[in-house]
Amino acid sequence: STHGLSPLPRRKDGAQVTVEGQWRTYSLTLAWSPQDETLRLICTFEMEPPHEKMGQLYYVLNRCNDMVWTGAFSRLTAGSAVRDEC
Repeated sequence: STHGLSPLPRRKDGAQVTVEGQWRTYSLTLAWSPQDETLRLICTFEMEPPHEKMGQLYYVLNRCNDMVWTGAFSRLTAGSAVRDEC
């Protein structure tokens, strides 16, 4: 891989790549959405927030979602991933 980028199998409707960061591995996907004719950027990564901070994390995610025009931030409990889809 070059510069920490690892290509993944090509998708019919987009492209996907993994990026090795200093502390995390990020999965970036570009996907075409024919319903609204937009190119979506989806970023997922693992995080391990302390249990006592979960209320604050959900508060911040909800505030961010209130401010975005399209897309959403969500937390998937399987694997503790945060998904940003814009």
